[in-house]
Amino acid sequence: MRKSGCRLVLCLVLLVFMGVQFMYYTTFASDGPIVSGVKTAVLQDRLGRIHPVLTYFKRKHDDGSYVDVSNQQEDAKIPEGNYIDKAVNSTAELRVSPEVIANGDEVGVAWRGIVYPTQYDWIGLYCPRDGKPTNYLDYYYVKDVPSHWRTNGKFSVQVYNLRSSCEFRYYSVHKEDLLLLARSNELKFADGVEAPLQGHLSLTGHDGEMRIMWTTGSDATPTVRYGLSNDLLNYKVTGTSKTYSSNDMCGPPATVPRNFIDPGFTHDVLLSKLKPDSRFYYQFGSGDSWSKIYSFQTPTIIGSKDTFKFITYGDMGLYAPGVPRVVELVMNEVKKGAKFAVHQGDLSYAGGYAYLWDQWFSTIEPIATSIPYMVGIGNHDQCHLIGGGKDPSKVKGNGFHPPWGNHLDDSGGECGVPPHYHFHMPDNGNSLWWYSFDYGTVHFIMISTEHNFTAGSLQYKWLEKDLSTVDRTVTPWVILAGHRSMYCSADIPPDYQVSEHMQSSLEELFYKYKVNLAVYGHYHLYERTCPVYKQRCDQHGTVHIVAGAGGVGMDGVPSKGAPWSKFYHSQIMGYGRVTVVGDTELRWEYVSVEDGSVIDKTVIKR
Repeated sequence: MRKSGCRLVLCLVLLVFMGVQFMYYTTFASDGPIVSGVKTAVLQDRLGRIHPVLTYFKRKHDDGSYVDVSNQQEDAKIPEGNYIDKAVNSTAELRVSPEVIANGDEVGVAWRGIVYPTQYDWIGLYCPRDGKPTNYLDYYYVKDVPSHWRTNGKFSVQVYNLRSSCEFRYYSVHKEDLLLLARSNELKFADGVEAPLQGHLSLTGHDGEMRIMWTTGSDATPTVRYGLSNDLLNYKVTGTSKTYSSNDMCGPPATVPRNFIDPGFTHDVLLSKLKPDSRFYYQFGSGDSWSKIYSFQTPTIIGSKDTFKFITYGDMGLYAPGVPRVVELVMNEVKKGAKFAVHQGDLSYAGGYAYLWDQWFSTIEPIATSIPYMVGIGNHDQCHLIGGGKDPSKVKGNGFHPPWGNHLDDSGGECGVPPHYHFHMPDNGNSLWWYSFDYGTVHFIMISTEHNFTAGSLQYKWLEKDLSTVDRTVTPWVILAGHRSMYCSADIPPDYQVSEHMQSSLEELFYKYKVNLAVYGHYHLYERTCPVYKQRCDQHGTVHIVAGAGGVGMDGVPSKGAPWSKFYHSQIMGYGRVTVVGDTELRWEYVSVEDGSVIDKTVIKR
């Protein structure tokens, strides 16, 4: 059985051992094709649907659904055999154009002169270009390319800079041999390994500071140039760099060599003593390779009663057309003055396939280089069943697996490693798992619902201390975010059990310290409660919002009904917009991705 199949069997054994009601949450499809003599099993999500991990090219089936690279039934299409990497067809040609591109540009791939094509001929992408034959990033069967005509054809794809040059290869399958018929010309990226990629800003929680991070293939000294004018970047600050390997992650598929891509180096530079409420222009890089010039607005002074807005959503990934539309509308919000974005978990949905992190960072870069991009951890970023000693959150054991929970292996063995290395959130908690910061009149808290939050746990103690020390004369509003929801009426029983335990564990803290608003994801839907306490509307309770419709797709499940549920919609993708009006009002709006209209709103007053 292949490694991914072994991983699923191991998950079953461990879950049965822990007493988790696995079959109530997850089912297996066992009627798939036989691959290499072994009948395959497909892990399904909590709604009984396959949750696909996208291929590099985001390939789709004829019905429009995404091909799932983690599914043996689909990813095993390339026949196994002996790779013969000596071109045997002198007439075959394979070309890619243009030859030098920027990150995420589209390239054309054309071939001709194939003398004896077969139905199994395929073209694969290799980055780096000298990669092993089995280490293709993705492929197309030639017969599935609409423009192909037996001996020739062409297609276009987006290619992302993975800090190396690339090439395409044409293979033809003859019995048990995979014959290399042609290799393309070299595909290069502007600035090569030094290209500054994946830029993003973050807040530190301190006045006059902004953190800038990015990635390159080199550990050359990271530098940020900045100033008050885009033609005079007269200040310069250097920072630190770090990287990780597949051995740092907890298990497969993230640790499988073919799935792991060298992430390069993540660079971290802190700007301080910045003039408040001012626009600064900046670029980042090193040596001769620099980003374009971006700009950001410095944070509002803590305690300032100036009105400001921020954006919040969860559960994004790379799914089209939802994600591009979310990015487009959030960029419109940025142009209208939104100060920062909060992404409450389930970031890239990489599932252990590293190229999806590179693609996701490229997708959010327009937002994240314009305003601070604050993140939390979701189940698809964190949950794992093995390799706990490598979990960078430094919790004991193999993660949080209470008998009443459904915390499985949703990260594909990543156990929070990629986001931990790529994001630097405020340092007053536990990296990006739990932390807090002040902005204007708001004290903002991020928690991890993928870690122990019950009374007596490390996170609970931290949260209680953080809430107890909030100065409500300076920051009268307290807004909390996490991935799984404390209140949601979606008719999904296993998730509802987690919500009930969140209530029994955390609601007294929320009520005692008057948390005004709590925002979550996880459910791919939208729901708003009244101010609620102990399942009843209470004017002193917390308003809970589920906004997990940031692009990945909608759950489409009905509500089981609840007196505290005031607005429920499981079909409309969107994001939240919060307007903080000094110390008097919090205005919440849910914006539809379909047409940008506000489909629900409420006002919280002090």
